[in-house]
Amino acid sequence: MIYERNSKVFEKIDSEEKAYWLGFLYADGYVDPERGEITLGLAEQDKEHIIKFQNFLETNVPYKDKINNQGKPYRYFRIYDRQICSDLEKQGLYRKKSLTLQPKMIMPNELLIHWSRGLFDGDGSIYPQKNGANSIRYRINLIGTEDILNFVMNLWQINKKLDRNRSVPKFVVAGKREVNKILHLLYDDATIYLDRKYELFKIAIEKNL
Repeated sequence: MIYERNSKVFEKIDSEEKAYWLGFLYADGYVDPERGEITLGLAEQDKEHIIKFQNFLETNVPYKDKINNQGKPYRYFRIYDRQICSDLEKQGLYRKKSLTLQPKMIMPNELLIHWSRGLFDGDGSIYPQKNGANSIRYRINLIGTEDILNFVMNLWQINKKLDRNRSVPKFVVAGKREVNKILHLLYDDATIYLDRKYELFKIAIEKNL
């Protein structure tokens, strides 16, 4: 069977969707330019996002539903395309990127927020924190290399101390006004996002009022 795909989809990052998926691959993707391989695996709760990625690539290459070593289900997608891999490599993606990744994206500045939303959907968290006796406030965090985190903080116009006491650094945003500002920046008027994160965004905004 011959599988369809849009091999030129990442040739030029000139749309919200392209910028978003590049950011998401920065976070959760595996790219091997030598083999021409792109893979994406997501937990059961986010499995529908794989279908969004397939639609973006305009491909009928199938995904597989698997069980990991801990007995938890996940959805796995892999496609071989040397053109896509070559274009992603030009955008800063390569094998074993987790500890050395740098922000080498080539795109208009107005698309960088969409890139950062993809990154946040993959490597960020929105979570409740008890604040006093009966009050719950939502915080956010993001993990990544120091260069990536510094770039994002500059983009979001924040300044946070990096937690380096871990294999991959992290920063946390705790103040409700700052959290809300960032979440509005990322998700207001967005047309592509991880559904689970978008629902958390709405809950966090409401709780942080």
